[in-house]
Amino acid sequence: KGHANTATVLIGYAESQRKRGNHAKAKPLAERALAIQEKALPPRHPDLADTLETLAEIHTGLGDTKEANRYASQAKAIREKLSSSK
Repeated sequence: KGHANTATVLIGYAESQRKRGNHAKAKPLAERALAIQEKALPPRHPDLADTLETLAEIHTGLGDTKEANRYASQAKAIREKLSSSK
């Protein structure tokens, strides 16, 4: 649980940097949050999808469409699994 809280703080900071246009600063924060979440949370957790979506937005801001699409696709797959399991 403690690790998931660390990821929440990191992703919050990454989001604030992204919203300010500091995509290069946001990227390593969001990547670290994702790495923590992948270890601490189940693979279909909504927080994981949120972080993947943030990474997609960061990569869009960096002009890296390929990575943005990859992260967005992963987030979409989690969301689809979540909605189909309800």
